[in-house]
Parts: sequence; structure tokens; C-alpha cells
Amino acid sequence: MTEMKMKTLLFTYRNGYLTEIQQKLFCFEHAMEGYIADNPNILENEFVGLSKPEIKELEWSLKDGKRIDVLARYDNDTIAIVELKNVLVTTKALKQLNDYISLVKEMDEYKETPLIGILVGPSFEEEVLDEIGKNKNLYGVELLRYFDEDKWYIFTKWHYNQNKGHRDYTKYKLNDCDSLYGKGKLAYAIVETYIKEHPEVSFETLKEVFPNNIVNRGSISTIAIESEVKEEDRFARYFKDPIKCNGYEIIVCSQWDSRNIDNLLNKAKGLKYSVTY
Repeated sequence: MTEMKMKTLLFTYRNGYLTEIQQKLFCFEHAMEGYIADNPNILENEFVGLSKPEIKELEWSLKDGKRIDVLARYDNDTIAIVELKNVLVTTKALKQLNDYISLVKEMDEYKETPLIGILVGPSFEEEVLDEIGKNKNLYGVELLRYFDEDKWYIFTKWHYNQNKGHRDYTKYKLNDCDSLYGKGKLAYAIVETYIKEHPEVSFETLKEVFPNNIVNRGSISTIAIESEVKEEDRFARYFKDPIKCNGYEIIVCSQWDSRNIDNLLNKAKGLKYSVTY
């Protein structure tokens, strides 16, 4: 038997007693769709790089009569396929979502687009949470509604891959260089190598080569002009040493980990660079 996740409870202090506020499930998944359409920020989590969601489609029809509940796009051009459940999210819903992702990946329009899957529901089977914890492109969002004395309380709780608390210290070699790089320094080396090979490249072209969906961290840019970045962001999110390029001082994002390293490796491959580890 699949173990259910513990229910999230909400309490208020009333008349000297701690009183539980009752959770109110959505009666229908269509009601959840409508709520998310009106409140797309439910799908926003800047901590994991998912910022400014825009709802592109509701009840989006695929082949064989299948339909995606919600299709959303983030400001880094990541596309989210969202599966809604107004009751416990089970492994059946997870399989359904994975099937949808596979179908969308086959479409010419989305073959080169970063795709993620998001399951939304009031609670999750432990097995589903385990699978989300293993897959960096899957997310779970508990959408929790409570009602008390004519007032609604809405909360979200996110589940995503966190590598079980273990950091990845893989070192990388770029082309024929003997130096070993961590993930962030590898990004710096790739941008630096490209600029050395193309010293007259414009910043506009450089942004096309290194778009923000490589780092995939919300409003953070993969590369930026140093003078255009706030000082606090420059120190917290970028390498301090700028790269000179055609009159500009280019800084490179330092925020790289297991969630976006594949994007960087794919970019290196597209540039015909050799990365080994």
C-alpha cells in the first residue's frame, strides 16, 4: 500500500483555544484551472529559477484526445506542463504528466525548448515525492485552501529535487586546457573562450549565444554588462572579474549547480567545445 503524505494543518487562536481551520478542497479540477489562470503566481518560485509565469493554454489538446490542463511559459522561456488534481496526487497522475512531456518533446515547436513538469494538488503520495526528488525537471506544488469565518487562506508548498543534501563537486576540463573547473568556473571559461574566438562580437549577438535560459534562474542573466547590474546582485550572483569584449565589461553568472549544468554542457556541445570530467 502506498503511504500518504502527512496532511498540512492550519490553526488559529480563538477564545483562548487553539482551533484547527478546515481545509477546503477544490470541488473540480476546472475550478483549479480557473484559479491558476487568475493567479498565475501560484506557479512562481524564484528560488528555483521559475519567475513571471504566463499562462499560454488551458485544456490544451494533444493527439489521441489527450489534454494538458495548463501550459505556462516563464521569463527564461522554460515551458511548464502542469497537471492538476483536486485530490491526492498519485503515481497515476505522475505517469500521465510524463506522457504529456514526451508528447510535447516530439513537437517541432518545442524540441529545443527547456521543458518541465509541475504536479499541483492538495497532497502527494510519498512515492510521487520520491520521484520528484530524483528528477530535476519535475516539481510538485501543494495548493492548500482553508476557510475560516468568511475568510479564505491560500498557501503553496513546493517540492523539487534538492540532491538529498549532497553537493556535486565534479570537475570539468574544457577543450585541451589542463585546468580543472567547477560548474561556475566552467561557465566563465566557456564564455571567455568564445569571446577570445570572436573578439568583435556585439553584446546583442553574445546574448543570443548565451541566453538566460542556460542558467535558468529566473531574472538572473547568463551574461550581463557589468555597469547595468545592481552592485548587490553583481557580488552575489556574478563572478567579480569581467571579460573585456568589444568595448564592454562582460560579467558571467556564478549560479550553477546540478539543476542547470546540463544546459551549459549542451551549449558547449553546440559550440563544438569539448568538455570532459
